[in-house]
Amino acid sequence: MSTKISFRKFSDELFTELHALSAESKRRSSEVRHASEKSIEILKTVHGFEDLPRHPDFVTPFVLSCASKNAKLTSVSVQCLQKMSLVNCIPDDRIEDVLDAFIDSTHLAAEIQLKVLQIIPLFFKTYSQVITGKLCSKLLLCCSSLIQVPNKAPVVFGTASATLQQLISDILERATIDQESRASRVAVNNTDFIEVGSFRHDANRLFNDLCNLKNGSYNPKNCILNVESIPEDYGLEVLESVLRNHKRLFATCPDLQFVLRTRAVPLLLRSISSSKSFPIVVRSARCLALLIQEEFLAILELELEIILFLLINILSNEIESPIWKKIISLELFQLVCKNFALVLGIFNSYDVHPDRKQILKSLLGTFKGLLSQKDYHEYLKVLRVLTRGDTPIVSQEYSVAKIPFIDLLDKASAPLVDQTYVVYLVLAVTNSISDGMGSQAVSVYQKQAKEEEVKSLKLMYNELFDDLFFIHKTFLYASTLDTPLFHSVVRAFQKLSHSAGVLEFEDKLNKCLRLFGIATVESCHAMVEAPEDTESDRSPTTASTVINTISESIIGNSSNAKGGFEANLQHSRAIHQRTISVFRALMSLSLSLGSSFSSNNWKEVLKTWQWMSYYLEGPSRDSDRSPHGFKTVQNPRASSSDISAAKSSIIKLYESTQHYSSFSFNVMISSVIQQSRECAKLTASSYTPEGHSSMDGGKVLNTCIFNRDFFIAQLGELSQINIWRLVNENKWRASWDLVISYLVEVATSREIVNEKLRLGAVDVFNNIISRAAVVSSNPEVHQKTDTEAAQGRLLTALMQMINSIMCLKRTRDDVRNGAVETECDILFQVLRTLKGLLDIFGDSLQGAWDVVFKIINCPFVIISESSVTELPNHEEDSSILETIDSKHNGVIKLSFEVFKLIFDDFLQTLPLDVVKDVIDTLLNFVRQDRDLNISFSSISQFWLIGDYLRTCVSKVPSEFTDSQKSTFANSVEDGHLVSMISDQKTEPCSLYYGLWLYLLKKLVECTNDERIEVKNGAIQTFFRIIDSHSSSFPPWELIVHEIIKPFLQQRSNFEEYLESGEYVNITLKGLIHMFALYLAKFSHISDFTEAWSLLVRYMADLVILPSFEISFIVLSNLRELLEAVLKIEEVPNRITNELYQLWCGYNVIYADPANPSELKRKTNYDCVEELLLCYPLLHQLMRGHNLLDPGKVENILSILNSAARYPLLPEFSSDNQKPSTLQSAVLECIRTFELGQQLDFELLILDQISTIMALPFDTRARIQMKLGPKLSSSSRKRIPSFEAMSYEVCNCFSQRLSSITVLNQSFVSSKRLLKILKSLSIPVINKSLIKGDRSNSAVLWTLSSRCFYSLAEKILDVFHSEEAGHVPEGMKDAFFDMFIEVAVVPLKRLDSNTDLLTEQDDVEEFKHFREKLLQQLNLESLKGKHLKKFVSSVWSASFFHEVDDIEDEIIKSSESLEEVAQKLAAFPFDEVLESTRGQKHLSKYKTAALCIQDLANYMMFEGSGFEKLRTVCMPFLVARYAFSLRRYISDAMLLNRAPIAKDKSMEVALVLGGLRKVLGYISKAKGEMACDKTIRDLQVLYPLILRAIPVSQKVSGLETIVQEVSLDFTKLLH
Repeated sequence: MSTKISFRKFSDELFTELHALSAESKRRSSEVRHASEKSIEILKTVHGFEDLPRHPDFVTPFVLSCASKNAKLTSVSVQCLQKMSLVNCIPDDRIEDVLDAFIDSTHLAAEIQLKVLQIIPLFFKTYSQVITGKLCSKLLLCCSSLIQVPNKAPVVFGTASATLQQLISDILERATIDQESRASRVAVNNTDFIEVGSFRHDANRLFNDLCNLKNGSYNPKNCILNVESIPEDYGLEVLESVLRNHKRLFATCPDLQFVLRTRAVPLLLRSISSSKSFPIVVRSARCLALLIQEEFLAILELELEIILFLLINILSNEIESPIWKKIISLELFQLVCKNFALVLGIFNSYDVHPDRKQILKSLLGTFKGLLSQKDYHEYLKVLRVLTRGDTPIVSQEYSVAKIPFIDLLDKASAPLVDQTYVVYLVLAVTNSISDGMGSQAVSVYQKQAKEEEVKSLKLMYNELFDDLFFIHKTFLYASTLDTPLFHSVVRAFQKLSHSAGVLEFEDKLNKCLRLFGIATVESCHAMVEAPEDTESDRSPTTASTVINTISESIIGNSSNAKGGFEANLQHSRAIHQRTISVFRALMSLSLSLGSSFSSNNWKEVLKTWQWMSYYLEGPSRDSDRSPHGFKTVQNPRASSSDISAAKSSIIKLYESTQHYSSFSFNVMISSVIQQSRECAKLTASSYTPEGHSSMDGGKVLNTCIFNRDFFIAQLGELSQINIWRLVNENKWRASWDLVISYLVEVATSREIVNEKLRLGAVDVFNNIISRAAVVSSNPEVHQKTDTEAAQGRLLTALMQMINSIMCLKRTRDDVRNGAVETECDILFQVLRTLKGLLDIFGDSLQGAWDVVFKIINCPFVIISESSVTELPNHEEDSSILETIDSKHNGVIKLSFEVFKLIFDDFLQTLPLDVVKDVIDTLLNFVRQDRDLNISFSSISQFWLIGDYLRTCVSKVPSEFTDSQKSTFANSVEDGHLVSMISDQKTEPCSLYYGLWLYLLKKLVECTNDERIEVKNGAIQTFFRIIDSHSSSFPPWELIVHEIIKPFLQQRSNFEEYLESGEYVNITLKGLIHMFALYLAKFSHISDFTEAWSLLVRYMADLVILPSFEISFIVLSNLRELLEAVLKIEEVPNRITNELYQLWCGYNVIYADPANPSELKRKTNYDCVEELLLCYPLLHQLMRGHNLLDPGKVENILSILNSAARYPLLPEFSSDNQKPSTLQSAVLECIRTFELGQQLDFELLILDQISTIMALPFDTRARIQMKLGPKLSSSSRKRIPSFEAMSYEVCNCFSQRLSSITVLNQSFVSSKRLLKILKSLSIPVINKSLIKGDRSNSAVLWTLSSRCFYSLAEKILDVFHSEEAGHVPEGMKDAFFDMFIEVAVVPLKRLDSNTDLLTEQDDVEEFKHFREKLLQQLNLESLKGKHLKKFVSSVWSASFFHEVDDIEDEIIKSSESLEEVAQKLAAFPFDEVLESTRGQKHLSKYKTAALCIQDLANYMMFEGSGFEKLRTVCMPFLVARYAFSLRRYISDAMLLNRAPIAKDKSMEVALVLGGLRKVLGYISKAKGEMACDKTIRDLQVLYPLILRAIPVSQKVSGLETIVQEVSLDFTKLLH
């Protein structure tokens, strides 16, 4: 045997103990000492556990020590024996000696006894193979001896008892070991024996000894266990332990079974029947409980019959027994009945056999008798109705023993207990039987048990049902049970009822259901008037009397009841917890058995359910309109948790019906409908709520009149729960048709006065339909459902309801009594349901669309057929009409919502055969006048139809061939469109395209609606469809022919256009976009040109309307049209010209932009601006087509010029620094004309540009003159200055002029050129200081002067060219006149400030013109008058000071410059005295100096035409020099020595220097004729030179110059 300790440790410990034993025994026992030493020596020689058994003397010192009775030695020896008990180290022949040593040790102190008791089990476990027979007896003696000895310590007694039980258990357990040696014989009955092994034999002898307790004939000899001195209760305890722990041994060993039958059972029967000792009876009962087991029924068949009948007799007083013994018997039966297999086994073993005791039948009969006894009947207080149980007598708290008697093992006598414990035990036993029977029935049903099993269970149920029903009913109506016990009774009753259903006892099931129903309903009625308990009422007799009296009044004939008491009693809703418990049990039964219920079963359940619904929820919703109103007495008293539990039971019942067979479900539905009809009959009868009773005289429940719509509601709930079944029924559809037909019947029956019932039926109907739609569309069950059939079924049901409504006649009475209004509500609900169906079905809806649209259109039919308008116009009737009209509106709105849902979600799945109907239905909604929003919203739905058609066209496998197109087009043009799309045989492409045309035509027709919202929506939708679906359209030729042309040819009156500006804008934008995208291939389809022409004419007709708003819209869209046309290739010239005519056709009239017309935002100013914004695009288009000719350009420029002259600016704007928006548009248009055009175009352009340049001058003045008096002071500020525009135009002119390289004779000869030059000269002549927006920019007159100069250069080039001869002389003469006029403008003085600012530019500009003029002297056209004008201006500008009085007088008195010069030269200086007052200085000092020098230079000009210029210039030169010299001489003489002014000094220096140069130049050319004349002319100055010599010293350097000039004169004159 293996051990967990090492031998070394073992030997060390024994070695120590042996030394101690040797030392202790020196003076007490030498024998022990010598034996100890010997064992020490043996221990030294062995090396393992297996060596010790070879030394028998090793254990001798331990045996001797125990036999010595010495406590010390024994204690040491026991310690050593304990170690040796753990390992197999003792020889077999010394085992008995060791056991004797143990026995000896038990006579010593308690500590040693306990140690021995601790060792013995270990010892037996180690050496069990050896300990048999006599040794086994000695082993047990070690324990039993300690039990027999009196006055032992309790701990020793308890330990010995426990050890003995353990040893007995080990010995019996050892008997299961199969031994090869079988030398012992044991009896298996009175005659037979078998041979067994020693282990089995020991077990047989031991069990036999245990069963001989208190056996007077018992012989202790040859026994293993002497039981004579063992206490009886302990012996029974050991026997219980054996029976409990070794069932398998008794089940397999016949010898032990024989002992059990012959010894154990008699012992127990004797103990329980005759013993008056509570402990003995308890122990015996516990043993019997172990024997009354399923496995012992066959082994102890006869014995158990005796035992069970004995127990029944104890209960029935057949055997005079104390109450506690009855309780123990009931507790035994309680234990037995908890195991239904055992109960069923008992029934099959005894009750089914006529020759056997009817155990269970007798037991239940005994219970009935027991409960019928007066004492127990008083405890229960059985009434005729359920009560609340407020004063429980039988309760788990007080009636149940805290510890069952059978478990009281330490009590010497029975404890005191409430006698109601007996009632409780009876209740528990019967409940267990019913519970077990119910569970077994379910098990048999589920496992499909063998027929014998089912038959046996049915037989048992049939035999026991009546007794169990009686007992359960007794407890059910007992008023003293507490709530937990009551619930247990209800559960047991429920199990009993369930078994009836499972085992197919319909009559018994119906009996139970009826009882539950009556108990539920009657208890609620009874509760209201039950008087409150008082102390006196709590006595059993008084309480019973009161409640019985109430019950009789309730159950009696209610029709005879009178007075307020009974009336209130009928209407109570005072339910309580027990009522709910019974109802829940009923619901649970229906839950589990509903599939097998018959109509009678359902009848009981449904009536109860209806009443309970009334108790829980109150009267039905139609009660407030009932002709027999009533008031409820009380609300439910039950807690919310109880009410929730009741409702939960109902929900579970609903759910359970899903598992019914079709037949079972049909039975249930038929029952519900039948009860609903009976309720309707009761409602229509003479019954009133005040006289309505819950039961009739035959103890049968009536339907509840207070809950009229209950069955309809339940029909709906059941149908929804089982909707999958209804949807997927076969073609006969029994349940579906049953439900739908009944609901339609109720909804459309005018015999039902209460509209809430009708509407309630409609609600249920609609909910069923909706739920069916959800289920049939569920993807998880979709494959299991014929979806198309299901959808058709649902829609047919809706149509069935609609048809039933439509078939009803509508009279005045129907209107007045509300029937028509109710039917409108029904129609509304049906439409809402249809909407839900469509929402659920989605794309899966496959058929029945004709039904859908019939339902959608039904409101129009019903409204049109309604006769409500025929009512007289009374106030009451008017109110009714308003209500019905409101309902009609609501129905139409909902119908439209349904229709809209189709478009939103299902249009793609619609079959083609309904598309035309769809369009027509949509038109009904557009045309209806009840709701503008519907009409407006309906327009947008056309787009969805188009999307659907696009999808259909895309699915057509073949293309539309040319021949098909031709045939289709001919049919359409012949007016066969409608017939073609209505014919199913039409070829697919033709059908689709025909539908397209029909759709677009109907949509365009909607634009004729008077409501602007509809018009706008229609045209917007039309263009949306074109944008989105044009790829699937029929040929555009047909669209143009059938739709576009008729649309563009129709016109509205002006007032209509005036109110529909937005419509016009939307229309034009859409048309332009459409034409640009789809009608742009002019080269292939001629009709497109006509369409474009119609579009342009349409816009042209609109733009001329007297509405700035419409004009602006047209012009803004014209710009978009032009942009679109520019992107099109090969646009016909006809279209371009018509666009030009449209643009030019706008009449630019001047109106105040601050006063918009027609209360709109736009003015003519805006229109003109928009017109100009269109021109760059038009120009590009016309230029691309080479359609710009001078006439068109002139016309265009005229419009631009008119726009530029717009006489008023918008408010809060100015054009000084920046052009106005309109002026900017004009400038942009001007810039549109490309540079470098043909000269005839350029002439036109420059003409208009130059005209605009002159606007700030004469034109502005004329505007001020004309409008100024008419405008307020603030408005006059809005007169444009044209400055910024003029400046910008001048720049444009310069750019265009720069782009012209040469001019031709035609250009120069044109009168427009003179006009241009005139316009250019105006800013110069006016010396305009208008400046650009840049700081360093030149002023306007400078720019204009430069433009004039540049143009003059090009003109002069022509004058020098071969073409000069073709230029008219008058043109040339006029040109030089203007040229000279502009050239001398810089020389003119304006005012000192202006001259100061402009002098630099003046000098620069003058130089340019001077040089150019001098270059033209050879031209014959440049005549003397021109030069004279020029030189005269230079002469005038050369003066530094104003003339004085003397000079002024000389000038006035002279007829020519020559005369003036002579007078000045001959001035009498000595006679005339000058004034000392200084002369006034003139501005432009530098210009004057330049002019003085130029006069001299002109005399020295060597180019062609010198003589012409010198001749003109000489008088002016001489006169100018004469003025300066005379003034200088006079001033010098007057001032004497005073200095001469600097300016005068410089002037005289310039004069003398110039004269010197001229004289020098002449001296070189002396001898020529012209030169001689010049000398003669200059000779006039000689006297002045001579007079200047004396005063020349006043100016530094002047004296030398004067002398030189004098010498030059001398040389020339000689």
